[in-house]
Amino acid sequence: MSLFEQFETDKTKEQDGVPVEYAPNTDGTIPVFYLARIGGANSKYSLLIKKLTKQYKRQIQLDSLPDEKLMEISIQAFSEGALRGWENIQDRDHKNIPFSVENARNLFKQLPDLFADLISQANDIELFKLAQIEKDTKN
Repeated sequence: MSLFEQFETDKTKEQDGVPVEYAPNTDGTIPVFYLARIGGANSKYSLLIKKLTKQYKRQIQLDSLPDEKLMEISIQAFSEGALRGWENIQDRDHKNIPFSVENARNLFKQLPDLFADLISQANDIELFKLAQIEKDTKN
């Protein structure tokens, strides 16, 4: 397998996002998040991180920024810079939550492990590989 086959990604997927599905809701609908890549061709996320951390630069260097603030910055940057949308996301009462940045931020504050998993997915190069490579791999 060549280096290109191992590492070349689809820049459109990196910017526009790819679907990431989770286990079905109780009503059978499939929760889907649309994620752009963190890094790569998606510079929006990186620019947001720089903007949001600028005032905390010294605290970050000294490793004295409170974890709560770091999490808040991470959630905001991800919600605005990498999350492109969602479908069938439900609250505790099984009611659909409409997609918005604010709703995303609230959801991730309530479910930090979901947020951590989505960050991991958005960093996974395999999700953003060229479509032809995916087809070749299946054959």
